[in-house]
Amino acid sequence: MRLFIDDIACEALPGQSILEVAREQGIDIPSLCHHDALPGQACCRLCIVEVASGGGAVDAAGAGDAVVEKRSVVVSCTYPAAEGLRIYTQTEQIRSLRRTVLGLLKEQAPEATGCLERLYEEYEVVSQALRFAVKADEKCILCGLCSKACEELGSCAIQTTMRGVDKVVATPFNEPAETFPYATHVVSLTPSTIEANKRFFASESEVPRRAITLGIGAIMEAKRVLLIATGSGKAEAIRAMAKGDVDPRLPASILRCHRNAYVFVDEAAAAFL
Repeated sequence: MRLFIDDIACEALPGQSILEVAREQGIDIPSLCHHDALPGQACCRLCIVEVASGGGAVDAAGAGDAVVEKRSVVVSCTYPAAEGLRIYTQTEQIRSLRRTVLGLLKEQAPEATGCLERLYEEYEVVSQALRFAVKADEKCILCGLCSKACEELGSCAIQTTMRGVDKVVATPFNEPAETFPYATHVVSLTPSTIEANKRFFASESEVPRRAITLGIGAIMEAKRVLLIATGSGKAEAIRAMAKGDVDPRLPASILRCHRNAYVFVDEAAAAFL
């Protein structure tokens, strides 16, 4: 099928979204929550475009009926491509709406970096701190990719909970976990983990904020498990693992139930034993 994006003729396949067609053609439509493996979330609303629902057909010579187009704002990652659509990605209205969305994200997650910094500059985003409460030190923009990946892996260990300004990524119903996550799943790295691993990267900003971790099921099915802990920073965790209850809040404690687990600690990590 044939459609037009910013007056550029594009070929699309059945089932494709406008965003997918645009990216195939090298046409930039910003998006923060879309991933080829996890399409169609429509969370960030940055990929909005205008779609013409009517208008005069223009022939090869540029002539045509002078009919005013009726346009609607749609989310391009979920709106299906269709024959004859005319799509506009950079109109004044679209840029204004994206600027508003980016301003909200800037207050939601003032510490978020990466592509957001480029978008703030491109859309001339100014602080809206006088209108909205700033969440200090927050880096999560609630794109939903981590919880969607977790769901696709079959775990659902994390999800978006609450509503409106209270919305967060947390365990279901924002309650502490009562069971060990069995399946391999996606986790958000804690500040201490990011700090501990930044030495492997050129700068802290390059350290991933999310990672895939083995589920307890995979670990417990292993023939042999070796746990190594060093330094005084691990002393309390080692004490709780060895002497406390088996608790989902301390995943390592489940190793007390493993048939062939070995724990190696240095003197500092063993200080509370």
